[in-house]
Amino acid sequence: MVGEGSDARRDYCPDGVRRDAAGWVLDALDAVGAGNFAEHLPACRACRLAVAELQPTARALLALPSLQPPEHLAVATVARVRQAASRTRRSAR
Repeated sequence: MVGEGSDARRDYCPDGVRRDAAGWVLDALDAVGAGNFAEHLPACRACRLAVAELQPTARALLALPSLQPPEHLAVATVARVRQAASRTRRSAR
């Protein structure tokens, strides 16, 4: 049986919110999610470890310059999405 102090237990998030750690460090959670994670964080060692592991990468990503895709790529992408949606509608009839 796994004990409270074992390595297996230390990385376990009892509330299952560890998945939000990346969103937290990238400031990508909505207001409710961010608030819930902020409340949860002090009590969960697994989430604190996850945040600590992700922070250096998040800082590096956030320091990158913002890039805009070329206009032709955006136009082509929207056209393909519209084509796929049209095919889906036709096949659903």
